[in-house]
Amino acid sequence: MSWITSMPTDESAHAVYEAVVPAGQHSLRARIYRPANPTGWVIVGYSRYYRQFILSDATFGNAGLATMHLQLQPPEISPGLLESEITTQLTQQLMQSTQWLGSQFDAKPLPIGLFGAYQDAGVALSTAAFLRNDIGAVVSFQGRPENSMNHLAEITAPTLLLVNQSDTAVLATNVQARWWMRCTNQLSLVSGRMRLLREKSSFDAVNQLAGNWYIRHLLGRQPLKDLPGQLLKKSVGQEWLGELLQ
Repeated sequence: MSWITSMPTDESAHAVYEAVVPAGQHSLRARIYRPANPTGWVIVGYSRYYRQFILSDATFGNAGLATMHLQLQPPEISPGLLESEITTQLTQQLMQSTQWLGSQFDAKPLPIGLFGAYQDAGVALSTAAFLRNDIGAVVSFQGRPENSMNHLAEITAPTLLLVNQSDTAVLATNVQARWWMRCTNQLSLVSGRMRLLREKSSFDAVNQLAGNWYIRHLLGRQPLKDLPGQLLKKSVGQEWLGELLQ
């Protein structure tokens, strides 16, 4: 495996790595942001172009979280190839990459969280179901979990489902997904034109909600800035039902 490394100038600085991650027959490109003395990891698996709109390395780094942006390699589209088969192949890549990460960098294991958006949200959910206790927390943004529905009951990691409040089709799918989940879970609605996260307020909301979820459930700490009051609508039988209002 080859590395291109940008090393920190002192122990308090962060380091940025470009890595090639072995995942079965694939060699996946990854960008790794690692603060000094991280207390946990978040893997952002993506197979499409929107990765640059998702998550702030610096914001997560300030909380002690290292991030790995992993470019998954989708199969070539062919007649008869189902979306569920694509999800299965990408899930295998994310599982193998997660296990690889757990063997790198640190002498003691650190908790690992997953983040997936749009079609790749189902990949993160399926990976969490198969790896179970190896995953500490999951965040899904604008996900369509239909292809992971059979796996949702196997997820043990606390799971946050983020949905654009104006996208009724995605919202309905995520509401249905919660009926299958047995883990701690939350559905949070975020306003704005969310498709590409071009609105700064929407981008900041996703970062805040995801960051707070990882701090609380992955690191076991109370967020410095807890969820605003309008997020806290208690839902019977679930942890929270959230709605972020402008």
